[in-house]
Amino acid sequence: MIVPKPWTVIRKETLVAQLKLTTAYFGKLQRYGDFIQFGESNQDFERFEQWMQEGLSLCQKRFDNDYQKFFDISPDITFFYHEGATLFSGKWRPSRDEIGRRYPFMVYGKIDETELTTLPVVEQLLLFSPLLRQAGQWLDSALSGAQKDEISRSLALFSQQEFSTMSAADHYLAFKRTTLIGDFFRAYNEKFGQGFRLNMLKCFKLNLLNIPQPERQNIGFGFKIPLCQRSIMPEMAVAFFVEMINRIGENFIQKLYFFIAENQQEQSVNAYIFFIKPPIQLFLNFLNASLEIDAIEDVVNAHLYADSAVLDERQIDIFNSDQLALDSCL
Repeated sequence: MIVPKPWTVIRKETLVAQLKLTTAYFGKLQRYGDFIQFGESNQDFERFEQWMQEGLSLCQKRFDNDYQKFFDISPDITFFYHEGATLFSGKWRPSRDEIGRRYPFMVYGKIDETELTTLPVVEQLLLFSPLLRQAGQWLDSALSGAQKDEISRSLALFSQQEFSTMSAADHYLAFKRTTLIGDFFRAYNEKFGQGFRLNMLKCFKLNLLNIPQPERQNIGFGFKIPLCQRSIMPEMAVAFFVEMINRIGENFIQKLYFFIAENQQEQSVNAYIFFIKPPIQLFLNFLNASLEIDAIEDVVNAHLYADSAVLDERQIDIFNSDQLALDSCL
């Protein structure tokens, strides 16, 4: 039985930790021959590069002939990566070089994890907000022909700055103002209802077919979440979804990739989320819980709009539902 951790109590006091970007980077991935980079290479950086390449390869396999279309229309994508004692976050923009090769051009920073271990994922993401606010400008400069030395100097100066974490009250307002998670789940439920959730589950079930049991721990999965209201920030909605999953099991989302594309016909945004090598049982338990959309919404609203929030017994039972309940839905 998997008992999720209690949801984080919203703190009243100000977090006073001073954070500093250890290193800031920009450039392509190393697999491209004309790779450029500012910042030192190390083992964490190499693992991050491998993770990004795995995600892109998985996108290509998942979307097949539609991959180039999704890649070209994608907006800047905010990403977050946790490796060992290091946190990476930044933005990448779909780009093409002079001969037409598609590649992600990235600007991102690294923070060495110290006291951050007690913060929820969504708060860790917000700690990178000064960098993320500047990242779009650096991407514009880099792709409009600015000299890389100029960008390097700007990143170097930025990485020397220290900035305080936001206060708990600021976090609370940021959640309430920018994510609209309660509205997101209500719109999701109204537009797609039970049928869509079951189809999503069937998609996962098909991914598991014909795979030997010992190898199921090593498979990657992909799915999309329709973000029905254009006022919702896709990155933050996805970030909170990630946080929900993270509460179910340790290191469940250590490797995550998501790909966002607009559907022009439906005037909606799809967030394509990819989990690389997740523990299968934890994954299925979460999907089972996702059928109980109202109960999850209760948890979300409690987390966002109350001074404190923990899972009650009914919600824990939902997260620990028997596997047969999932099988009966498929």
